[in-house]
Amino acid sequence: MSKSLGNVVDPRLVIEGGKNLKTEPAYGADTLRLWVASADYTSDVLIGANVLKQTSDAYRKLRGTLRFLMGNVSDFDPNTDAVPYDELPPFDKYVLKRTAEFAAETKKAYEAYAYASAVTATQTFVAFLSNVFLDVSKDRLYVDAPTSKTRRAAQTVIAEVLSRYLAAMAPITPHTAEEAHQAMPEAMKASRARSVFLHGWPETPDTWISGVDEDEAAFWKMALGLRSETNKAIEAARGDKIVGASLEAEARVFVADETSRAALKERVDELAPFFLVSSLVLVDDADDVGGDASSTVAVSVAGAEAKALGLTEAGASVGVKKVGGVKCARCWGYHASERMGSDEKHPELCPRCTPVVLAVDPKMDARVVAAEAKAKAEAEAAAVEAV
Repeated sequence: MSKSLGNVVDPRLVIEGGKNLKTEPAYGADTLRLWVASADYTSDVLIGANVLKQTSDAYRKLRGTLRFLMGNVSDFDPNTDAVPYDELPPFDKYVLKRTAEFAAETKKAYEAYAYASAVTATQTFVAFLSNVFLDVSKDRLYVDAPTSKTRRAAQTVIAEVLSRYLAAMAPITPHTAEEAHQAMPEAMKASRARSVFLHGWPETPDTWISGVDEDEAAFWKMALGLRSETNKAIEAARGDKIVGASLEAEARVFVADETSRAALKERVDELAPFFLVSSLVLVDDADDVGGDASSTVAVSVAGAEAKALGLTEAGASVGVKKVGGVKCARCWGYHASERMGSDEKHPELCPRCTPVVLAVDPKMDARVVAAEAKAKAEAEAAAVEAV
């Protein structure tokens, strides 16, 4: 840019927008600050409509993740609902380890005035949250009983993540961070300073790092890699009209390394929800992954790509096909027909969902509700035809 040439970008125009908001939208001060922080000032700094649009998209991703985190702790009181660290599921402990590493990395970057590094670390962490942790946790957050230990465990981790995420965002996007701080649920706000800038960096317990040893961290890195390959297979199967949602899939996984395969087999029940499939099967032979080409999609990975995913160079194979069973009307998972309808009032619910619904309203009869809805729909259709 050159002031003498008149090709400068007015910061106020970026923040407030121009006369035509369609061509010159108002991005706000935090988007402009995010662009400044992410710029590599050791070389030429670029700015323009496309750069600002990309920065705005990145900001929306940060803000969207923040909204999701806050929305899922609205009924959470850390003083009474928090699950002790030792009682958290293994994957939640791994997430806290990643959170501790993220907090340390961003704090170090800020202390060195390496703002671009802080932005990169934050965006990488947000990608992990949205693509993995939050995606996996939706099931227990929305399906399990509101006060169940599994749901409270997810909320415990989310609350800890949120506190450190706000600290990392505050120097770059202060308006958003302060707005979120003030909108915290009262139970969480009670333990925080009156401003995010007075709260400072939360202390991170050493157990978050020491509680997950190298072998456990390697296991979850491998599981993440296999989950990524499974998602590729599911997308391909979706394109071939074999499955729709991921819960319609059965994933059959073969890992060439025997030690890794044995470790996965020991924890297969723990991994099925992590893969977001209704059935996860670990097989001992690569030939058992595939099947009829018209009903199964298989993908394989080996070599350097496999090592990057936490596997050995021998790699792994994943096959996806339509799962058998009956779909639960509430959680959308597929179960054997004989396991459905454990309570006659809820014939379309699985064993996991039935007690949750009964606890909310023991007298509700899904059959009556369905009949009433059908009668109403038929009456409305008849009224339309009469007109």
